[in-house]
Amino acid sequence: MRTIDGGVVALGVTLMGTSGAFTWKAASMKAEVVSEYKTRVALAQAGLDEHASASLRQLARRVNQVLGDLDRFDPNEALGDPAELRGFVDRVSRVLDARRALPGYFLQMLNTGPRLLLLLGVLNLGLPVTFSYYSGLHRVRLVGAVGVVVCVVAAIVACYVSVRHFLTLHRFASAEVSAMSDDG
Repeated sequence: MRTIDGGVVALGVTLMGTSGAFTWKAASMKAEVVSEYKTRVALAQAGLDEHASASLRQLARRVNQVLGDLDRFDPNEALGDPAELRGFVDRVSRVLDARRALPGYFLQMLNTGPRLLLLLGVLNLGLPVTFSYYSGLHRVRLVGAVGVVVCVVAAIVACYVSVRHFLTLHRFASAEVSAMSDDG
């Protein structure tokens, strides 16, 4: 007669319930990202565009100050060292790089939900297989081992996808802050 370990069954049911809740969240994640971030991306891009324009105007004024009138260049009028313009050029470059990256961040955030949904689906298949073996429901070791491997791999990749999502959110927030700051 086989005895089924109730503690292992309870743990398995708890993990499957938790995984089910995460699956539900992952299923709605894409719609949430669209509703929350689409307008924010457009506003951040507009802010970064304004910062780039202002920085370019400031760079043009500074070039004229350092090198004199560029239409009729006279070396005697060039008073400054052009190397000091590097800071202005770097600022424009950072602003344009942040603006260019925004759509990519948005796409990465959109893709996180479907990726997690797939991984959690695999995990939700692996959990009952694993816990059916360890609870004593059956004694096929290969099935138990495959279940463990599937669960571990799915959980590790899901953690990786989640960490990438949070890093993308951080990068997006940094770009938003740049768009709202006075110095670009």
